Amino acid sequence: MKYLLIIVFFIAVLTGCTITHKKTISDYPSAIAWNDKLYGSSAEEVPPSNIGKEIGEIKRKKTPRPSQNGDSNDKPVGSLLFEITGKDSKDVIAYKVNDTYFKAYLIGPL
Repeated sequence: MKYLLIIVFFIAVLTGCTITHKKTISDYPSAIAWNDKLYGSSAEEVPPSNIGKEIGEIKRKKTPRPSQNGDSNDKPVGSLLFEITGKDSKDVIAYKVNDTYFKAYLIGPL
């Protein structure tokens, strides 16, 4: 009985001390690489009436940071990119996910 209690105690200690590795989301912000610039994705919606011409699409998912035009670290491959009417695409673009348009703001050069 004494050995059984010792074994149970050690098993409890060992299971309490195990290291679990959880998959973590990248610390890098959600981003899109386009036209040699890096844009930060936002949750700000753009009305369809403000959407201009299509300028491209997401071709690759690249983590942790997009490295070439057409990359994104979290947007689905095939997501379309658009100009926003009345806005300079050097500063802001729109991306479409599930029939909703969102803004992506310029972070800096790629």
